[in-house]
Amino acid sequence: GDGGDFALQLSIETLSPLLVPHRITGNVVEGRDFIPGNVLLPHVTTCLQEICPQEHILAAVMNGELCVSHAFPALFEQKGGAKAEKKGKPAETAEARRSLPVPTSFFTEKGAEGDSAQFFNRLFFQPAEEKGAKQYKGARSGWFAPDGKDHAPLFGDARDLKILRTHNSVADALQRPDESVGGVFSYEAMRQGATFFSEVRICGTFAKNLREALQQKGKGLEILSRITALGTSRKDDYGLVRISARMPEKCPVREVPLHEKNILVVFLESDVLLRNEALALSGHPDLLRRALATQLGVELEWREKAGVLSTCCRFERVDSWHSGWALPRPSLVGVQKGG
Repeated sequence: GDGGDFALQLSIETLSPLLVPHRITGNVVEGRDFIPGNVLLPHVTTCLQEICPQEHILAAVMNGELCVSHAFPALFEQKGGAKAEKKGKPAETAEARRSLPVPTSFFTEKGAEGDSAQFFNRLFFQPAEEKGAKQYKGARSGWFAPDGKDHAPLFGDARDLKILRTHNSVADALQRPDESVGGVFSYEAMRQGATFFSEVRICGTFAKNLREALQQKGKGLEILSRITALGTSRKDDYGLVRISARMPEKCPVREVPLHEKNILVVFLESDVLLRNEALALSGHPDLLRRALATQLGVELEWREKAGVLSTCCRFERVDSWHSGWALPRPSLVGVQKGG
């Protein structure tokens, strides 16, 4: 922006399986298929302390002047346009593209899997209703890279990122796994060799101060590039990653054609937390509509058109634990990313 705001792209390559717990089902710890921004934020703030005082960095985080986006998996495409193999190491000629969550408005034909699945946007597509017509279901997981000037859209399955590893805890007295000390349990982690992309967005006063500090100390933002450990079970062969930072190319401003006049389409790249009249967290879409209307200074109403959806979103609840206090954190309820 005109005020010196900039964004730095981070590339994260997993050198060992990476575990970011989502929930526990029985004796299986289910992991996420992306790296949340709050997992990357401590790495960024620790590296920036080499050039900025800690209190300035923490103030920037609290004021929203330093943000770290979720790291979503990379999708690979051959330079000739063909889709690269998703499992294992991609071909050397494959080009990595940053992905986004598959929109919840994307529907696909029931029974279609893999590359045979064709997606339709229910915000603009009306399926046939006659007897014997194809039936569709909403996409609940996965990733996609939007189409561009020289690219076709790509879709990826979240299951291609996951591996399941089983462990056990041995009781000293019995010298075998036992339920009293944990017994047998499994971790669902992101596989080794996966690539993820994230963005570090720096704006406002902190962006200006950071540029001055970099010039004074003769350093660049490559200080964020290093091998580190993320996630949980870092002492048990999990979480080793290589982080590489690079400045993004300048994107030209271009006009985006709209399907209809005066139609605003909003896509959520991350979960959105909103409070209702009782100041309680809620995922109701009307709260999002009102918040957008306030920010933009316009009146927004839901589109009323037969056969298509006006909104398509799901709720998301995040429960976490404060290890320092040994107490649960408040539950976060909001609109799920991809809505």
